[in-house]
Amino acid sequence: IYIDPPFNKEQDADFLYNVKYKDSTWASMLENRLRLGREMLSERSSIFVRCDYNGNWIVRPLMNEIFGAENFRNEITIRKSNIQGPITVRFNPAIESLFFYSKTDLARINPQYKERESKRSWIDMHSPKENPRNHQIKIENQLFVAPKGRHWTFSQETVNRLIKEGRIRIVDKEYTDIFGEKHLKIPQYLMSEASIIDSNWTDIPGYSQTQSFQTENSEILLKRVIESTSNRGDLVMDFFLGSGTTTAVAHKLGRKWIGVEMGEHFWTVVLPRMKKVLAYDKSGISKEQDVKETYNEKTAGGFFKYQVLEQYEDSLDNIELTENPKLQELFKDEYLLKYFLNFETKESPYLLNIDMLKNPFAYKLKVNLSEVGEPTEAVIDIPETFVYLLGLKVDKIKTRTDNGRKYLFILGGKDSQSYAVVFREYSDEWTEDDFIKDKQFIKQELEPWQPSIVYVNGQCTLTSDFNGAQIEVRNIEDSFKKLMEGA
Repeated sequence: IYIDPPFNKEQDADFLYNVKYKDSTWASMLENRLRLGREMLSERSSIFVRCDYNGNWIVRPLMNEIFGAENFRNEITIRKSNIQGPITVRFNPAIESLFFYSKTDLARINPQYKERESKRSWIDMHSPKENPRNHQIKIENQLFVAPKGRHWTFSQETVNRLIKEGRIRIVDKEYTDIFGEKHLKIPQYLMSEASIIDSNWTDIPGYSQTQSFQTENSEILLKRVIESTSNRGDLVMDFFLGSGTTTAVAHKLGRKWIGVEMGEHFWTVVLPRMKKVLAYDKSGISKEQDVKETYNEKTAGGFFKYQVLEQYEDSLDNIELTENPKLQELFKDEYLLKYFLNFETKESPYLLNIDMLKNPFAYKLKVNLSEVGEPTEAVIDIPETFVYLLGLKVDKIKTRTDNGRKYLFILGGKDSQSYAVVFREYSDEWTEDDFIKDKQFIKQELEPWQPSIVYVNGQCTLTSDFNGAQIEVRNIEDSFKKLMEGA
């Protein structure tokens, strides 16, 4: 997980989101999200939280509380910006912090390297303190014994590799070895072109300005974060997505990803950016040589799904009361109003109108797609909502048409059993012949899958005797209601 939550500034700023919080409010906002985030991490995973001097004194104790002080790994220093602010009575802040925690001690880090800033040079190949394992090495059939109080820097295996790379030489230089013997020559090695990365990340930019988003994280920063603690195919998450840098970089690096954003800029910044990434985005880390090898015009592609989650305000907008004059006389106090609210709203689509599931592909709710304006009626993905509530691991989805009716088959597994979820359009006007054809079509489509449990919406004549095997047939509507109550 990588998150860059809104910084807690002393005053409002010209950002696309709020940055002026009371310290307690800001801490609470982070606390509940971090706890949920921790539950989503695997035992081998890590989390990075970006903050500045306004929030670092809050973030560190929060992370210690939630992840455990023993799982603190680094406070990484990152470069804020090259832009200089007005001269004040203090020095302009030049750095920000990246708190790096693991979930458990099972987490691992992939070594990262950067080009050396200093010129490479030849160095005597010995290090402080005697070490019996590295007292002697052989170079070109010549045995060398380590200097007194020292040991050879590399093992014989590493020395052999460095010889092949042309990075070992023998020079004239007198020294006394650990046994008191004098030598006239000593081995040296050529420094690598790269040095291992430490917790000072000011060598790369912390921000970028490619998306017209004031606090856009730089792609090279996220590249270092993601490559250091994950491998190709792993899952990366950011639930303060902002301009979408985390998901853009994760996709370019061959990772799976989940991004969560609640701001309006999801539509204007994140969504267009991720579409561009699928079609091959030439900016950012796309220019890095190692990235070009796997992410280029020929290999770019893939797919993602974005979902608008129902908000509390959406729920209120979708409550529809049925006019009932006889009951209005009873609504004389608040208690009775609350008591009858369930009865009065039983036909509301918000509470799952069973009758509307006759066409599950056209179920509509009012949705707030904007912070301003009226709610918009939109088709809701009822099948996917049901599968989420069911907790099914989906293996295959297929759509079919039979007798002019649309069918959706969702095949998957749960608790070591195979499941099939069948949604189709049906009508109260179906004849016996319609039900027979419906049953035959469902059995035909599910034959290769051989499910143990089958969910079907509406009336269905499918029986437990399924092509010679015993299955359990369940009604989607009944299960949907129970799952919603449980959720």
